[in-house]
Amino acid sequence: MGRELYAVEPVFRACLDHLDRRVGQNSDLSVIARMYDPGKKKSDPFSDTVLSSLAIFMLECALTETLRHYGPSPDMVLGVSLGAFTASAVARAVEREAMLDAILELFTLLEKTCAPGVMLALVGPGAKAGLPELRELAETAFEGDDGLRLVSMPAENADRVETVLVRSGIAFQKLPVALAYHSRWLEPAKMPVLHALERLAFSHPDKPVEICLAEQSSIDAPGLWNCMRSPMRWGETVRRLEMTGPHLYVDLGPSGTLATLLRHSLGPDNQSVIVSL
Repeated sequence: MGRELYAVEPVFRACLDHLDRRVGQNSDLSVIARMYDPGKKKSDPFSDTVLSSLAIFMLECALTETLRHYGPSPDMVLGVSLGAFTASAVARAVEREAMLDAILELFTLLEKTCAPGVMLALVGPGAKAGLPELRELAETAFEGDDGLRLVSMPAENADRVETVLVRSGIAFQKLPVALAYHSRWLEPAKMPVLHALERLAFSHPDKPVEICLAEQSSIDAPGLWNCMRSPMRWGETVRRLEMTGPHLYVDLGPSGTLATLLRHSLGPDNQSVIVSL
């Protein structure tokens, strides 16, 4: 997650260091120490709810700061799930440090309030099949144009869900998360999360922001809550954007996942350009 860039790129490093100090002012955590622990392998899971959320936000902010330093500023910001929090900060709808403070508080609340959860990526033939046995056990969090489907569930349902998938011949992979994001199992945290988000000072964004919900939502407390609770409407958002013509998409996430999803969604003949840093 940016280890090599952190070692050689001063703008990226300065932004990460600044945000890490901010985290340390409000907790006993150092995200950088955890991310760049010399004893940590790239293959080691990084599923701690609070640390991983802070790390993703910080990395995306640092990559954006680096891009702005050396190149153009984006005309529009697109964020999905936690990326919507970064998009809101990049578009200056919320002050970046205030959003970082909120993420620390919000994901601590989620961890304390919600039952442990599991998310599975279903891939290949049959991934989109409607399986009645799963309706009470899991919810669809994301459905891609290429057959990819993400499902969320409480950890206690995972064995039964996996049994159904194996029996149905559907391939799946467990995601490195510890909560059932984008599902009804986050509902116990709704009111405390909304109260925390309502303390943020929201401003009109300085550029358009898309946050991948069923309907374009305002950047406010309910909108950001829905970015965690509601299904991710990635395909619908991309199709809406593509109606305005080709775009240059730059994926500033730590793993390049959205660039991959875009390539699958748009197809080989599309005129838009996709770049992953």
